[in-house]
Amino acid sequence: MSTLNWTGMWSGTNTYNVGDAVSYLGSSYVAAAANTDVTPNNNPTAWNLLAAAGAVGPQGSAGINGASGSGVPQGLNWRGAYSTLTSYNAYDCVSFNNSSYICTRNGVLNLEPDSNPAYWGVLCEGGTGGGSGGGNGSVA
Repeated sequence: MSTLNWTGMWSGTNTYNVGDAVSYLGSSYVAAAANTDVTPNNNPTAWNLLAAAGAVGPQGSAGINGASGSGVPQGLNWRGAYSTLTSYNAYDCVSFNNSSYICTRNGVLNLEPDSNPAYWGVLCEGGTGGGSGGGNGSVA
């Protein structure tokens, strides 16, 4: 299990290390190689897609104000594909049904991320697949 380090929006001036994760054009990516000024969406040797941008959904209702935090940054723990047999803790992240989620509580077991918003937050929601191309798969 490797640790995912969420760094926020991608910037061409930042240096990224393996495991650093960013958002770029609505999708999220994790660095597969150390890089600087390498855009995530066109460079699969430097970046792996975590979750592709989906269609814009309807506006949700406003949430309640949260308590003030300690100001200490917390890293994310990438756990891979969701499993009903694994117990998850706050800041554990998983992939499930073409989306990625972050666990918001400790000791979460057998609660699927897409139907339990009290225990899981959406990191990046997956979209629908594109249509097939008309080509024959060969490169000209």
